[in-house]
Amino acid sequence: MGIKKQGILLLVGILALLAMACGSESVASDSSAAGITPPYEPRSFDDVKPQNVDLKLVAAPALPEIPDCNGTPRNVRFTLETKEFEAEIAPGITFPFLTFNGAVPAPAIVVCLGDWVEVTLKNSVGSTYAHNVDFHAATGALGGGAASIVGPGQQTTFRFQALKEGAFVYHCAIAPIPMHVTSGMYGSIIVLPTGGLPPVDHQYYLMEGDFYSEPSASDPSKHVYSPARVSAENPSYVVTNGKVGAVTGDNALKVKVGETVRFFYGQANDESWIHIIGGHFDKVYVGGSFNPNSDLEYGVETTAVPAGSVVVTEYTFKYPGLYLLVNHKLIRATEKGQAVQIVVEGEENPDIMTVVEPPTAIR
Repeated sequence: MGIKKQGILLLVGILALLAMACGSESVASDSSAAGITPPYEPRSFDDVKPQNVDLKLVAAPALPEIPDCNGTPRNVRFTLETKEFEAEIAPGITFPFLTFNGAVPAPAIVVCLGDWVEVTLKNSVGSTYAHNVDFHAATGALGGGAASIVGPGQQTTFRFQALKEGAFVYHCAIAPIPMHVTSGMYGSIIVLPTGGLPPVDHQYYLMEGDFYSEPSASDPSKHVYSPARVSAENPSYVVTNGKVGAVTGDNALKVKVGETVRFFYGQANDESWIHIIGGHFDKVYVGGSFNPNSDLEYGVETTAVPAGSVVVTEYTFKYPGLYLLVNHKLIRATEKGQAVQIVVEGEENPDIMTVVEPPTAIR
C-alpha cells in the first residue's frame, strides 16, 4: 500500500473518530434534554445555614420518624456509641458482640437527599478496641472512616452531605475489618429522595449478619470469635437482626391482608438472595437506589442483596397465614438461623389458594 493511500486511510479514521465523539456529545445533550436527572450538587453549609435536627434512634426492625424531604436541607445530628459485651446469639450460646448503641444491627439512620449528617461517635471507656464508622452514603475520608477513629474513652464528631439517594450500609472499618463487621458493627443509612417514597402501610428494617464462632476452651456454651472460620468463609450462624429467631414467634412481623410492606434488607459482609415463601416482591429498588434513573423490577421471586448493600423491596400481602422471608441459599435459613417470620391476618380468598382435596390414600 502506498504512503499516499495510507495517509488517506488515517485521515478517514481520524474523521470517523471525531464524528463519533461529536455524536456522543450530542447523545449526552439529548439525554439531558430527555429528562435524565443530574446528580445532586453539593451545597455550602455556611450559605444554607441548615436547621439542626436531633434524630431519635430506635431499635430494629423499627425505623426512626420519616422526614418530609421537602427539598430544604437539614443538619441531622445523632450519636453512635460503641458497646462491647457478651450476649446470646442462639439458645444457650453466647458470643462476644461488638456493637453500635448496644444493638445488632445498629439503628437505622433516615435522612433526605441534600441533608448534612452530623455524627458523634463515642468509644466507651471499657472498650477493648479502637473503632470508627464508614458510611457508604458518604463521600470522602473513607466514608468517614478516616475522620472517626477513636480509642477507648474517646469521642469525635464529623459531618458529611448526603449526595446520593438510596439505602446504604454503614459499619466499623478498623482493622481487622472482618472481625468488627462480623461481630455486629453494622447498620443502615437511608437517604430518601426529595418528596420521599410512596406511602406504604408498614416499613421494616432487617439486616442479615454472618457470625464466625467456636466454643471456648473452658465452656462450650460460651463461644469466641473464630479467625479460622473467617478464613474458611464458613459462618457458624447467619442471622437476621442479631440472633437466631430474632424475628420469629412473638417477634414475628405482623401484617393484615391488603397491607403493603416495604422491607429494607441489608448485608454488610456477605451476599444474600432473599425470597418470600408464599409471596413475591411486587417492586424491587435494584441496588437500593432511589434515583429516578435507576432500575426497578416488578413481580420478582428472589432478589440479590450484594455484600455491603441494602436492597429495598415492597409487597402487598393478599392471603392470610404464615410467610417466611428467607435467604434462598437455604442452609443459611434452615440450619444457621436466618429465617424471618411474617404473620398475616385476614380472610381467606379461595380464588387465590384453596385445598381441592385433602391428603388421602393414593387411589
